[in-house]
Amino acid sequence: MVLVMAGVGGTYPMMVRFWRLWLMDHRAAHDWPKADAAHLLVHPRQMQAVEETMFGAGMPRAALMEKAALATSRRVVELLSTADAGWGRSQPVVVLIGPGHNGGDGAVVARELHMASWNVAVWSPFTRHKPLTAAHLQYLDRLDVPRLSEPPPTGPGTAMD
Repeated sequence: MVLVMAGVGGTYPMMVRFWRLWLMDHRAAHDWPKADAAHLLVHPRQMQAVEETMFGAGMPRAALMEKAALATSRRVVELLSTADAGWGRSQPVVVLIGPGHNGGDGAVVARELHMASWNVAVWSPFTRHKPLTAAHLQYLDRLDVPRLSEPPPTGPGTAMD
């Protein structure tokens, strides 16, 4: 099983908007990207300042959410398709969704994986979400993407972002 965490921040320090995908399996590990212009890692406050500048210039939050999530879903597919751990479209992928806009990113990732025929489900332990995130979760419900009522199991063979 693969777990993709989106906006469950308090549990994972240094969670930044543009996710750093790190898949780990008992047989294979993928290192963090190199620190270069294509893989810039910033502190959450720095990312917030960048986003506020973009929003102030007229970039809609929904558009940024789509861009971030589409890039992330492509990266997830790339890593899972090339991993030597035997991942494939039939392997379960669970997206853990937080209550804020990062959680909305995760919902879009889940949507994209579902549309690409991946075996995806979502789990969000929160009862309230920001409106944009809630809208994406409602759309996932309409697409019949399973929503787990309990935390997904973990153990050997579980990869986690």
